[in-house]
Amino acid sequence: MLDQLAHFAVIIACASLIYQDTISVADLISQYWTIDHLSVLLAYLLVTIPVGYFVGIATQKWREEVTQNGGDEDSLAKAGKWIGIMERVLVLTFVLLQQFGAIGFLIAAKSILRFSDKDDHNPRKQTEYVLIGTLLSFTIALFIGLLALR
Repeated sequence: MLDQLAHFAVIIACASLIYQDTISVADLISQYWTIDHLSVLLAYLLVTIPVGYFVGIATQKWREEVTQNGGDEDSLAKAGKWIGIMERVLVLTFVLLQQFGAIGFLIAAKSILRFSDKDDHNPRKQTEYVLIGTLLSFTIALFIGLLALR
């Protein structure tokens, strides 16, 4: 996020140099970005990496328990991270579009896929771990979306 903020600062600095006589940077930004736009942008930024990081920390104890019993050996590298990001982006999009039924469909689709994974070493522990992470991730994305709608 710091890298992106630095990029934004450079763009603002360039815009202020170019438009210094005709329009202020604040006016330039306010022309195109309302508080609603900024709250939606912030919501999407939050549900990607920051919420994923929080969910990872919150579920670390269970992840270690699942992985020490050989539960992650057939998993793709960082697949859970990307699945979580896409899920949260979809949940946020559905909240912003006020399509709450689609969130239920997403949860149902994930649970069906999860129950097809019964060949694992510890299917119950791994299923519980995924369910905790999914529900925590969905809940946070739902609340962020509701805050962005305010």
